Amino acid sequence: MISIMFHSTGLNSLKWRSPHISEPLDIFKDKLDVIREEGYTSLSMREAVERIGQKRDRIVHLTFDDGYLDNWVHAFPLLQEYGLKTTIYVTAEFVDPRDIVREHRVSFVREHDAVECCAGFLSYREMREM
Repeated sequence: MISIMFHSTGLNSLKWRSPHISEPLDIFKDKLDVIREEGYTSLSMREAVERIGQKRDRIVHLTFDDGYLDNWVHAFPLLQEYGLKTTIYVTAEFVDPRDIVREHRVSFVREHDAVECCAGFLSYREMREM
């Protein structure tokens, strides 16, 4: 089994403290293309744990750390399109406390206005919908 960890997608042009942890969305999509083309199946964390000790050819476990809003805005629609599962490890202190669901915006324009689109953290409603 292969495990691939991400933090963020599409915030690479944003002037913030950690732009290096954000994967450009077009490169993230390229990675999803390879996963599909190579015939990998993705597992949730629960499924991965249940398969401990079993043969694990062509299995990938995708994870995101911290619960950034772009996981909902950019990554989730692409993961749905590709039929891939992922595990998001959320930092409780970072959760957006508002009862909101923001729109999905899959845009491959690297210089989009991330502050208006996808900078911030997930709300509990967005997490439940995923």
